[in-house]
Amino acid sequence: MCVKDLMTSTVVCCNPRDTAQAAARLMEAYGVGAIVAVADPSDRLLEGIVTDRDLCSGAVTAGKNADAVQVAEVMTPPVCGPEDTLDKCLELMQENQVRRILL
Repeated sequence: MCVKDLMTSTVVCCNPRDTAQAAARLMEAYGVGAIVAVADPSDRLLEGIVTDRDLCSGAVTAGKNADAVQVAEVMTPPVCGPEDTLDKCLELMQENQVRRILL
């Protein structure tokens, strides 16, 4: 079985240049704990994923202003692809210590 067989295709997106505050507001508005970062909403080429934990660890607990921190500073880049097997993806997730992935 491949990752693409289990993944969700409808996701909330932000821009890597958006602020951590803007990303947090999107998460709250849509009731999600993670959003993907895309440079251009029209082609939706994935650049990274930002989670509520990323925002907390990368901005809030570091004492930074959430309106000054960009998503790019705290997001995680993709770790596997849609054609990878689930076993390979799980291995990469463990190696990179991530709980959520994007493809």
